[in-house]
Amino acid sequence: MLNPNGTVTLNVMKALLSMDSFKLLSSSYGSDAVVRTFQQKMNQKYEAYTGLTPCDGVYGRNTNKALVFALQAEEGLPLDVANGNFGATTQLCLPEIPYVQNSTAARSYPGTSAGALYTTAQISAITELMKFALNVNGFSNGVINGTFDSVAGQAVRAFQQHFAISVTGTVNKGTWMSLFISSGDISRFALAADFATQLNKSKAQALYNSGYRYVGRYLTGSYGGGKPKFLTKTEAQTIIDVGLKFWPIFQAGGDSNGYFTETQGKLDAESAINAAVDIDIPNSTIIYFAVDYDAIGEQISSNVIPYFKGVYSRMSGSIYKTGIYGTRNTCTQVSDLGYACSSFVANSSTGFSGNLGCRFVLHFTANCNKSNRKVARFTK
Repeated sequence: MLNPNGTVTLNVMKALLSMDSFKLLSSSYGSDAVVRTFQQKMNQKYEAYTGLTPCDGVYGRNTNKALVFALQAEEGLPLDVANGNFGATTQLCLPEIPYVQNSTAARSYPGTSAGALYTTAQISAITELMKFALNVNGFSNGVINGTFDSVAGQAVRAFQQHFAISVTGTVNKGTWMSLFISSGDISRFALAADFATQLNKSKAQALYNSGYRYVGRYLTGSYGGGKPKFLTKTEAQTIIDVGLKFWPIFQAGGDSNGYFTETQGKLDAESAINAAVDIDIPNSTIIYFAVDYDAIGEQISSNVIPYFKGVYSRMSGSIYKTGIYGTRNTCTQVSDLGYACSSFVANSSTGFSGNLGCRFVLHFTANCNKSNRKVARFTK
């Protein structure tokens, strides 16, 4: 949808020499004609900010980054300020949608000037970007325009409910960030945390008093030059006694591609099962196996998937169930094959390419039914 003037610009040459696709890919790649149309529109309208991004109909990393650039362009960030990151300036200039005309709650760039109020045209363009973000996250009827109507309001509410943020029907800062970046608003209140530190009663009580109710804890291993991080039976009971619940994580390595083989998966599953049995973790508990690096597509196919094939082959004969801890892309691919029944997504790792632009769909397969979606718990 560029102006066809026959001129080969720098951006056109970059696009020609790239490996990006500018044609609609087949549906087997997850392509969508609505996404392609909007990709073309962003190229036409925001090329100065985004360059020429793929028009393949697939919502991926490049399109996600272009979407942030487009928002920054509509907020009025100059070219030398806009960077495609959802930083403090971008957040400062976010208008609430639906927008109260001449609202001083959010101003266009630089965000503090009394005269930098949004125009109706700017709000319409920003609303269109928001509706595209709803669409690629699976909460849209495919109509992407600049009108915030009752249908859009219902979609916003459904999105907020799904992502466990305040259901207001209004696109506020927290909703914007959940729509545009994998971690959402990291300043939001959380009920759960995972960490390597072993908990005594005072630490566990402090977590509970701070509002936490769920903790992720490792079954084996050490950190920080030999400090033990493995969960003990005493610690597990302490966690339960103060009113917390926990979910078990297994990570003996998993921070580089070479670690992941089918054989290693079988060995890790055996170690995880033994550790869980030793501390009396109940039947049907999900153990989450970690993929703690930024696995790209080829690595997921060649290493991570065979690893989980090995994990699953051993876990399926045990009293426990298989979960995965990793990026959205990694979790989705492994879960699609049935090798994991639940996912613990490392969403705060915003630098991981496996998060940016990757829609995540919750997976609960037949071997992980609703009654087993609980974190591990002990009885007193």
